[in-house]
Amino acid sequence: VLQQVYSAVLICHSIIIKSSIYSFTCSNVYLRLTLIIHSFIHLLIINTIVPLKFCYAKQQGKDIDEELIQLLSQVSAEKNSIIDKFDSLNVKATSALQSQALLQLKNEYCSKNKCLQCAIGNVILTT
Repeated sequence: VLQQVYSAVLICHSIIIKSSIYSFTCSNVYLRLTLIIHSFIHLLIINTIVPLKFCYAKQQGKDIDEELIQLLSQVSAEKNSIIDKFDSLNVKATSALQSQALLQLKNEYCSKNKCLQCAIGNVILTT
């Protein structure tokens, strides 16, 4: 799935560049555009493709949990303020699977002030 999404975006990207809708002369701008496209693809995979595939498979009675876990392991970690705060506490997310786990921990423990019931919260409070 990841390769199919990349292929589709790269085709669209080359059409945009070739049709001179954008005529960039600076390679830094091109690099930034490429990075934006890659991070946007990762967000689409994390927040759209994986949940839709999960729901569709459950409706069909199929178990594709391992496939989705594998897919999230291959996608880079999401970048946002919550993940940045975990990073500042030396809890690093290297994949989308780990960043989604940290977001879930934040929603289930941090937001509900259940620090003592969380392994990370315990370590932070006891050190």
